[in-house]
Amino acid sequence: MTKNTAQISAQQQRVFFYEQIETGYIEGFLVYDDDKSVAYGLLVWDREVYGRVWSSNGTKVSERGNGYGTVATVEIARRAHAYGVPIWAEVRHDNIGEQKICASIGYCHVDVIERNGLEIDVLRCDKLEAT
Repeated sequence: MTKNTAQISAQQQRVFFYEQIETGYIEGFLVYDDDKSVAYGLLVWDREVYGRVWSSNGTKVSERGNGYGTVATVEIARRAHAYGVPIWAEVRHDNIGEQKICASIGYCHVDVIERNGLEIDVLRCDKLEAT
């Protein structure tokens, strides 16, 4: 989404999200477990390719392995499909958890790119598999 694979601080992340939300090209949501947020999901409309929507999501480190990443990834795809478009994702090749989630719900591998010395898989989901 940001084309940047470097780690950024929580404050830098907040500034980035607020700036993006103000553009109208981004839609986000939080996943809650009771009263605490555990994950997020974003849809980001590509400003260069009409109709292309990119995804971004994350789960709190302390909550990984509890299924919240799957919940966020599925919800992102559902929201994109409700607009009548596929959802695109760039997933680091070494992010095994997100790779498994995407494969299990219907994302197809489109391309591999290299960015900042990292191998990134470009994925696309036209239709959700049964979840």
